[in-house]
Amino acid sequence: PTPPPRHYNITRLRRLKVQMHTTPEMYKPRHGQFGPFVAMDLGKCTVPNCDQIWSDYGYVVGCQKQADKHYGDRVYWYSLPGACPEEHFADKTDECKKAHPGGKCPTNSTPTGERDCTWQVEEAGEISLDELEGISSYEDFCQQGHREFVVESDRGEGMSFWDGMLDDSRNEQRLQKARSLFASKYPEMPDLPEPICDW
Repeated sequence: PTPPPRHYNITRLRRLKVQMHTTPEMYKPRHGQFGPFVAMDLGKCTVPNCDQIWSDYGYVVGCQKQADKHYGDRVYWYSLPGACPEEHFADKTDECKKAHPGGKCPTNSTPTGERDCTWQVEEAGEISLDELEGISSYEDFCQQGHREFVVESDRGEGMSFWDGMLDDSRNEQRLQKARSLFASKYPEMPDLPEPICDW
């Protein structure tokens, strides 16, 4: 039998290195690096007043701290407005992208803080869920009758990695395992500190 798909078909963790430089218009009044977080659903800003934010401050990177009792005080959402942020990915035209370039800087360039060059992103490695969980093959694991996690019992069947899904100490152990895997696979890429969300 075919194994069931993982939640949202997620099979790996991608790590990204993001550089940012806010605009003078955003920095001067507050002396902060971040602007307001805006929801970007399928590439489109879906909260009110996005156009006003872009007009007043440029295409700034936004942040928002999430109040999450299960994952501690280190949960943040970030918004990085790309080209034509008023349209979904499928509806972005070349004209819209030219008129509304977003904040992503040209490839291989460093953010300048100009209104259309506030952030840059680069790949910083990836690990598979199989590696993280300590299994060799998800397909083989499932064919042996195992399950990664069963909500009703808060445990896996044939593995214990996700046991105690909402347990603070278990979540910290899972996070440390992911960090260790990234460090061993990509020793030339340091584990950088999280930026301070100052919005």
